[in-house]
Amino acid sequence: MKNKIVTSSFLAVLFSFLFVHFLMPDQTISSSERRKLATFPTLTADSLYDGNFMQDFEKYALDHFPLRQGFRGIKAVWEIYVLGKQDNNGIYLVENHVAKIEYPLYPKSVTNLAAKFNEIYDLYLRDMSVYYILIPDKNYYAAPASGHPSLDYVLMESLLCQNVQNMRYISLFDVLSLDDYFRTDLHWKQESLQKVVERLAEEMTFATFNGGYEEREYYPFYGAYYGQAALPLEPDRLIYLVNETIMAAKVDNFDPDPLRPPCTSVYDTDRLGGIDSYDVFLSGPTSLITITNERAAEKRELVIFRDSFTSSLAPLLLGGYSKITLVDLRYMSYKDLPRYVDFVDQDILFLFSTQIVNNSVMIR
Repeated sequence: MKNKIVTSSFLAVLFSFLFVHFLMPDQTISSSERRKLATFPTLTADSLYDGNFMQDFEKYALDHFPLRQGFRGIKAVWEIYVLGKQDNNGIYLVENHVAKIEYPLYPKSVTNLAAKFNEIYDLYLRDMSVYYILIPDKNYYAAPASGHPSLDYVLMESLLCQNVQNMRYISLFDVLSLDDYFRTDLHWKQESLQKVVERLAEEMTFATFNGGYEEREYYPFYGAYYGQAALPLEPDRLIYLVNETIMAAKVDNFDPDPLRPPCTSVYDTDRLGGIDSYDVFLSGPTSLITITNERAAEKRELVIFRDSFTSSLAPLLLGGYSKITLVDLRYMSYKDLPRYVDFVDQDILFLFSTQIVNNSVMIR
């Protein structure tokens, strides 16, 4: 009787989950993980014969498993708080921050990016004022305290400085700290960037805002690492800074979201509460954006080759520039640049996080 009860209970649980799975509508996106979920694969004779159908079906079944998010949370709590593991799938906690292991360093990726910098310079930027910056990821400040592996940042800087030509390096490693980043996200907090602006202004000799800013707050902000950690964590407060110049600036997005009208202001507040509220800054990732500041004291332009970190920094640079052009080489090839950008008399800044530098294959 005991064996019958155990077997019957097991089959009941098994088929209950199967039944619930068929009843539940398929989701297209996991908002907590910020990724698209696998779709049901197409069944063909070839896909069945070569095994691709079953592999794709397994991914689909895992992505749409009933109570999947709850089970992810149980696993994360068990491994971190009960078993005392140092990380869960590369995600770890330190000083109330969530960080993700970025390791090891790929020197070839660094030199590959340096070669692309040099090629862009030779094609378009000769005799212009050109600068480049590494934005340290959270591991630079978190890993030493927690004992987790991290990149060799000294070697990364050295490789870039040895291989990048005709550009001036500006270091930010000494002006930032772990608390300058969101606790649940990889990005830095805009309200902590004034020291970054001052370092750039000193090196590039441009004016900064004198009147300061007004802070506007959004809560709760669930960063990218919040969903990946699957732990019961306190969300962040997202603060964006405004003043008359920033709010009057006009934004032109050359690659707008086809599902929504383009936002012409610096802050796209409709994005707050969406899949990624960080997209409030310049509407999120896009290939090409220009910001025009008609209140600028002088006609001076800046072109930034950037990643997502720049979205929150660029508005704070409008104190010194009448026009800022943001180019994201993850979404457009640098060989297409002459169709959109006239390189004449601008300051040029390459601004990339260490994660991008260590995975430069994504730069087109």
